[in-house]
Order: sequence, then structure tokens, then C-alpha cells
Amino acid sequence: MQNHELITNIFTLFPTMMKKLMGQACFPEMPKQQFMLLHTICFHDNMPMNFYSERLHISKPNLTVLADKLIDAGYVERSAMPDDRRLIALKVTLSGREYRNKIWAGITESITKKFEMIDNGTLERLNELVVEMNEIINKFDNLPEE
Repeated sequence: MQNHELITNIFTLFPTMMKKLMGQACFPEMPKQQFMLLHTICFHDNMPMNFYSERLHISKPNLTVLADKLIDAGYVERSAMPDDRRLIALKVTLSGREYRNKIWAGITESITKKFEMIDNGTLERLNELVVEMNEIINKFDNLPEE
């Protein structure tokens, strides 16, 4: 197999997977990137903004725009890091956590309904493939930077 075939398959798989599994219906009130930032802050609370930028592969200026919208909505607060006041941290608010939980429940329900149309053997194989893909992708962390 040629590398370009693999690269093409990867670039078409992930957006297609997100669209078919989640769709816009899961995010009626908030853009996906904004929700993904809120979701990430819920699990990695009170981290510096560059952490979220690297984790979500979003440029720092774009992350600032997304964070500002979450702050304006009352879902996130901005504060200085105690160790280095030059670094800005993002912290989820109670209403932000509640909103994330509500949206996440809808996402889970929507995807679960789609999975109910697929036999268990196929779902088990899909899970095995996803686990294997994660293991392979995580190996890239050990490769030298270009």
C-alpha cells in the first residue's frame, strides 16, 4: 500500500465518522469546536491555555476566541496560574459543567441509537479497531519532531 492511500483514507475517515456519528443535531446551540473545548476543560480543569491549544490542535488566537465565547456564556472562567501569573488558566464553572453534561447525554443517546442498528459483533470489531488505532497514533508521541 502506498502512503498517499493511507493518508487519503485517514483524512476522509475522521470527518466522515464525526459527521455520521454526531452530526450537527448533537450541537444545536454551540459549534463543535467550542463544545470540544468545554468538554476538555471539564476533564482537564484549570490548565494553562497553551495546554488546550496543544490538546485540541487549535491555534492560540483561535482558542482565545472560543474561550471568550465560553466565558461570555458563563461556562468558563479565566484566571492567572498561581505559579506563573503570566500564564492564563481556564476553569469550568458549575453551569459549564452542567451544560456539558446535558449536551454529552444527548450525544451519547444519539450515537447509542445509531449503534442499535448494528450487530454486536460489528460493534465489538469497531471498538477493537478504535483501540488499536489509538495505540498506533499514541506511538507518534515517541517519534522525533521534524
